Amino acid sequence: MPSFDLTIKIEHILTFLTVIVALLVAFVAYRQYNLANAKLKFDLFEKRFAIFMAVQSFLLDILSKANVTTDRRVQFLRETQYSAFLFEDDIIKFLKELDNKALEYYINKSKPQTPEVIRIGLEFYEWFEREHKRLLEIFSQYLKFKTWK
Repeated sequence: MPSFDLTIKIEHILTFLTVIVALLVAFVAYRQYNLANAKLKFDLFEKRFAIFMAVQSFLLDILSKANVTTDRRVQFLRETQYSAFLFEDDIIKFLKELDNKALEYYINKSKPQTPEVIRIGLEFYEWFEREHKRLLEIFSQYLKFKTWK
């Protein structure tokens, strides 16, 4: 009779240990899931931040030189070409508008400098200046750690 009780107790202990091991495995899997999710968000942040920096650099180049070159526009397009995979439509639209304005500014700068052309060039410059000041606001929802999309 005592051996029967011992066998039952050992079975209960083994069952209990199996449950404990299963819980530990589930906990480790949950932590790995959280870690992988955080890594994904960080990688996404890095890619988005690189595009933010490319936009900022492009705007600063235009503002510091009061001009835009074809090479600089091509570099900007190259640096932001994957933005459609990383941002929603608002940023894609902004990048397209920025490129269009840069092209128009380039075309305007290549015209003979009449008072009208100079006035239009100044309007473009002021637009680039406004957008540079709004840049953090435009990108903030994608770069703030608390509100990642």
